[in-house]
Amino acid sequence: MMKFNNLTEKELGILIEEPTKILGRSPLRFEQIDIEGKDGSERIPLGYSSLPISLEVQIIDPSKTDRLLATLVEKIKVEYQGRYTFADIYDALNIERFVTMQRFTLSLEREPFWYVDDRYTTNSTNLGTVFSRPLIRLTKVQSSDVEISINGIRLGYRFGDQEHEVIIDCNRKICTYKGLNRNRNLKIGWDFPILKSGNNEVRFHKGMCIVEFKRKDRWL
Repeated sequence: MMKFNNLTEKELGILIEEPTKILGRSPLRFEQIDIEGKDGSERIPLGYSSLPISLEVQIIDPSKTDRLLATLVEKIKVEYQGRYTFADIYDALNIERFVTMQRFTLSLEREPFWYVDDRYTTNSTNLGTVFSRPLIRLTKVQSSDVEISINGIRLGYRFGDQEHEVIIDCNRKICTYKGLNRNRNLKIGWDFPILKSGNNEVRFHKGMCIVEFKRKDRWL
């Protein structure tokens, strides 16, 4: 059973004929460099592209078609087998009738990675198969100035007088407190921490705070 924007197939009045088509690995982008005097080519990985997918869909409850069409548009959350990802839907949905059945083909561009819905935890182990760019929550204990490192990437943060916590989004490279940008209080280089698949090292260098992670597990 799949979900789209937290709505089940039943709630949308549909049946996905082969839901396993949503799985698969996205293509790896790369730059190819030919070096004079050297056989072959060098390939430099540039990250993963979106994965184009087509799903065959039966409409089992036509009374829910309006809700269906309003849901399957632009960027949506897709859930399957306890994990979620995101997909873009911009193509038309052409509903056709076959005898007594209505059906359509759903074309989408699925993002490369899968996640699990999780809560903040002090556990830094990535249970997935590929590195992740997590959300990191620092909670103030006593020290206003703290410095930590995660897998060798060092960062420092100075809590404001009224701040008790801060969220660092390692994917967007932004630091916020109650939705307000706090990058000016963050001391870090260009690289933000990542969590490798498996165990990860967290060290304290100055002060003390509670370090918690969310969106830490990631799969291809």
